[in-house]
Amino acid sequence: MRWVNGKNPMQYGFDFGLWTRNLVRELVRQKFDVTLSLASIGAMLARLNLTPQKPLQRAYQRDPEAIERWQRDTFYEL
Repeated sequence: MRWVNGKNPMQYGFDFGLWTRNLVRELVRQKFDVTLSLASIGAMLARLNLTPQKPLQRAYQRDPEAIERWQRDTFYEL
C-alpha cells in the first residue's frame, strides 16, 4: 500500500488529513473499481502492518480540567 504509507489523504483529494478505513476503501474503489467491506480493509491493513497509531505527543492546548468536566458531565451521561 505505497499510496497510504507515508502519504496524506489530502494528496488524493480527500478532505480529511488522517487515514481511516473508509478513506482507504474509497481509494481502493477509485483505483480498482472494487468495493471492499471495512472488515476486509482492516484485515488487509493489519496484514501490511499498517495499524492505528497514537500521536507521539499530546496537543499543547490540552486542558485537563475541561477533559475532566466533559467526562464527568457529558460522557458518562451518554
